[in-house]
Amino acid sequence: MSQFNMNNDINLLKTKNDFLRYKNVNTMVLFENTNYSVSPLISIVIPTYQRVCELKEAILSAVNQKDCSLDYEIVILDNKSSSECSDEIINFLAHKDFQHVSIKYYQNDENIGMFGNWNRCIELARGEWVSFLHDDDLLHKDYLNRVLRLITSDLKIDGICSNVEYFGSKSKWKKTNLVFTKSIKEYANSFLTNRLVEIKIMDSIFLNSNPYGEPSCGLILRKSHILNLGGFDESYGAVADWFFLFKFNNDYKIYKPFFVTGYYRWEVNESMKPITIHEFFNGFEIMRKFGSNYCKLGRFLYKTFKQEQHTLKITELESLIESSGLDKNSFNYICIYKKRILKFAFYKSMSKFYKKIKKIINLV
Repeated sequence: MSQFNMNNDINLLKTKNDFLRYKNVNTMVLFENTNYSVSPLISIVIPTYQRVCELKEAILSAVNQKDCSLDYEIVILDNKSSSECSDEIINFLAHKDFQHVSIKYYQNDENIGMFGNWNRCIELARGEWVSFLHDDDLLHKDYLNRVLRLITSDLKIDGICSNVEYFGSKSKWKKTNLVFTKSIKEYANSFLTNRLVEIKIMDSIFLNSNPYGEPSCGLILRKSHILNLGGFDESYGAVADWFFLFKFNNDYKIYKPFFVTGYYRWEVNESMKPITIHEFFNGFEIMRKFGSNYCKLGRFLYKTFKQEQHTLKITELESLIESSGLDKNSFNYICIYKKRILKFAFYKSMSKFYKKIKKIINLV
């Protein structure tokens, strides 16, 4: 199991400078095109390691944005992949016609871990806004036009979360032939295309889950705010992105869109490793403990529904747990798995009601 700290006194809102962790690691430019923008509004950053085919697809999704006149850049940061991988990407970039967008391809001189690489991407970005795209995911073709309308609107926006669709051999999405249901969803989405739901830090505490979603398909944040908060803390393992956004959300306004920002590739990857699943569940417990110290509602939830919160997370992630070779009792060191039927049904219904009502109350 993961061994990161789960003490009762952990402060998820504490700021420290995680950019300093790898300050002595050098990063070199492997490729840059001639169309080098002086002051891009948005930097799409793509951290990568040992991927070629998927990375090419990710780059193309960032380049081939529909009818986009926005001044933006693409920053690709290789976390010390093999020379075979980096050489192929250099050749790909050199032989494609990408002159309408600024692209820089960097490489660290040593591997600094996933979140260390994210932080270095942020440092290299020159845009006012930083948009995150993983090397195996894709952006929607209208992504830049859609976020541009929002970040240049009169709304006070400091961040916009991703809203993804899944694809790949392990996709969580189930196809349906219910045309009536689909038409209703399409109608609702068209009505809500330019609407947002504001996310609050109490969402994490009440639901004991990450309300910000996958950060890898179009999460966009103001760079100055990320720097102020010190970046991502890798000591939290797989939940470092959730905990950073929770801290970000405490100081700044962040929203969830109804439109699709990108496509998340659901394959066998880091998310299916047993240690990663343990880090998820350790993170749920850390959030419960933090909530119990943060406010009266958090304390009530921890004392009354800790068992139900733990059981609900296992139920929601059951397929992921099984695919990683674990079972429902693998997390008994945190909380014994036991479904108290009536109490579980009540908490589950309460959570569903909370999600629905917040979409109405926090709709902008």
